[in-house]
Amino acid sequence: MKHNFSGGTYYSLPQSVIGGKIGTGFEVNPVGDAKTRLEYRKMFGTTEGFLAAERSMPFQQVGPDVTGVNGLKAGINRKF
Repeated sequence: MKHNFSGGTYYSLPQSVIGGKIGTGFEVNPVGDAKTRLEYRKMFGTTEGFLAAERSMPFQQVGPDVTGVNGLKAGINRKF
């Protein structure tokens, strides 16, 4: 059976600095990719905004042109 393995943590920032929270995360999947992530999250009423930088890197190099992928994501989460 194949499963992903993931984890992470968050640290709440003091309101005097900027408020919100910063976090890190990682994920390893059975295909052989590893992802790392650094993000900032902040509540705006009932809506949470986030900004995240993510890096995905293959474990096995299948060719000379295989490299990792960097990404920057931003968005909002809202519960109904």
